[in-house]
Amino acid sequence: MKLTPFASLVLSSILLLGSTAVGQTQKWAPMPVPAGTVVPVNSHIDSQGNTYAIGTNTVEKTTPAGVTTVIATAHLFTPRVSTLYDYYFSDLAVDSLDNVYVAETANGLGMADYQVELILKITPAGTITTFVVVDGSLRVGRLPNRCTLTVNSAGNLYTVGPAGSIFQVKADGSVVVVAPDAWFSDVIGSFNNPPQGLTSDENGILYTTVNKLNVQTYFGPLEIRPLTTAPLITFQPQGGTVAFGSGRNLSVIAAVDGGPLSYQWYRDGIAIDGASGVMQSVDAFSGTNLMSNSFSAGYGAFLPGTYTVVVSTGDPLTAVTSAPAVVVTVGPGGIPVGRTPLITTQPADGVFDYGSNVTLSVVALSTLPLRYQWQLDGQDLPQATGSTYAATESGSYTVIVSTDIGSVTSRTSTVALANRPVNVSSRARVGTKDDIAIAGFVVSGPAGRTKSVLLRAVGPGLTPFGLSAADVLAQPVLNLFDAQGRLIASNQGWNDSADIAAAAKATGAFAFAPGSRDAAMLLDLAPGSYTAQVSGAGDATGVALVEVYERAADSSHFVNISTRASVGTGGNILIGGFIVGGVRDSQMLLRAVGPGLADKGAGAVLMQPVLSVYDASGQLIAINVGWSSGTSAEAIALASTASRIGAFALQPGSTDCAILLSLRPGAYTVQVTGVNGSTGVALFEAYQVPSN
Repeated sequence: MKLTPFASLVLSSILLLGSTAVGQTQKWAPMPVPAGTVVPVNSHIDSQGNTYAIGTNTVEKTTPAGVTTVIATAHLFTPRVSTLYDYYFSDLAVDSLDNVYVAETANGLGMADYQVELILKITPAGTITTFVVVDGSLRVGRLPNRCTLTVNSAGNLYTVGPAGSIFQVKADGSVVVVAPDAWFSDVIGSFNNPPQGLTSDENGILYTTVNKLNVQTYFGPLEIRPLTTAPLITFQPQGGTVAFGSGRNLSVIAAVDGGPLSYQWYRDGIAIDGASGVMQSVDAFSGTNLMSNSFSAGYGAFLPGTYTVVVSTGDPLTAVTSAPAVVVTVGPGGIPVGRTPLITTQPADGVFDYGSNVTLSVVALSTLPLRYQWQLDGQDLPQATGSTYAATESGSYTVIVSTDIGSVTSRTSTVALANRPVNVSSRARVGTKDDIAIAGFVVSGPAGRTKSVLLRAVGPGLTPFGLSAADVLAQPVLNLFDAQGRLIASNQGWNDSADIAAAAKATGAFAFAPGSRDAAMLLDLAPGSYTAQVSGAGDATGVALVEVYERAADSSHFVNISTRASVGTGGNILIGGFIVGGVRDSQMLLRAVGPGLADKGAGAVLMQPVLSVYDASGQLIAINVGWSSGTSAEAIALASTASRIGAFALQPGSTDCAILLSLRPGAYTVQVTGVNGSTGVALFEAYQVPSN
């Protein structure tokens, strides 16, 4: 009988009974010898110290004094069926009454159907009788084999016949089969692997050595145990190591003198639902001596633990529990997998282009369902609860993997933006009222985080760079406004601040002279838009430089910058500078807007700006006069890019300037001038363009 399997875990319960000849009342079953069992040996010594041994076709007796005599000779006491037979002694045993039993085998020299086996009994007085002649039906179709025998303390005699069967020889000479030769046949039934040797102990248990036992493989020794009405487990479930995601078969073989048997499997002492069943007893001589009873438990992966099975006849007093089978589930490298998560693949570091992302992933194993929570800089990311996460911000990522039992945190994965502006600056002449310098910038980053920036308005600090004291703005006033137009910080004179000096050194900004009236502020800014206004104290005018530096690379960065100022000639043109950081090229949209400011209250605008872009060596790399002066495809790309990043639209055919460039990491300078030396208010803009 085979029950329907449910999934991958198979727990087999197999019933095996011994067999009897007609009139037999005792049943037997084979099983492996339990670990630690001392297998007894046959005694060849009687109570007087005489030793018995088989010589060349003889049985010899040696006294304690060392005197040896022949007490029996092969074929002298056997019915001679044919002179073609070769008679020889194969084994002997001595019982507790000093009777010597000798097995004698007749080899028919190839005539397998006419083998004869006898057991002789030699009494202490030397009387020899033919104790039994083995019936030919026990060895039909088998080749002759070395006959062995044993006698236990109760005087019960057992022998292995030429056919491979183990049987008991009773005092009246009748034979009862204990183990039929079918028990010891090869798996495919093509070759007999008969028992080799036979011994017994005082409890009536027989021991032999065989190669195989039907569907279970044994490499002796093997016990042949008498059965009772209580179940006998003849093959214990075997534990071991299992790769995660695979299964392991657990089997038990049990036997009973009667039936049926029921089975219930347990894991760590808890009954496994569905891993139970009933097996009807089957007599070996009915033609079937093994029957499989299979179960499955619906585990996604085989669960580690200690497995046992209780075998019962229905009477709780006779129920027996198997030996524990410990199963260990392991992951890569043989590391045990349990109920607490085991991370086998940690999330790697990564970089991504602005506007793109990098996929972080973790591989974890557990015998319980897994949960995931990704974090950025120690803060939970909403809805980031899978084994992978598409990171769109730079920073330090971890993932907490948990089950109902416990949790584990992954290594920290550092994610960096591969391309980004790291500082921006604009130099222009600062006037009064509408002609002051106005610089704008946008900080992009995760909500709830801030970016530390150094903001400077430089006037006197420009004199070492070729400007006279009369040309520069003598005392800049720096005011910073948020996107709602609220003043959030102001400075007039940096006052020799040690913190500002240290920040300038760390960011690569040139140093201020001690006591200068340049303005500077250190600020922590949340993501958003900011406007810095630079004016002169007492409405003074002159050339000034406004700068914004990031103090350290973090999860936020600048995505666009702009400066609105009055464009003059010579040293009074508008000069913008920025540095592209990272390891990959940045796509940048650069614009110089004059006519486009006319409807935005800018006053007298620069009617025809010229936009020139230089690299760090001073080499001119791009120039534009009129953003739609190129091909229609270029104009369409410029308009589409401006719309995608949120820049206001330029009118078709206007003389405003725009260039779309892919720039390598490095420093760049932009000059905004007027055609033919014209002047007016202009706006310089630099936008980082997302990669998709």
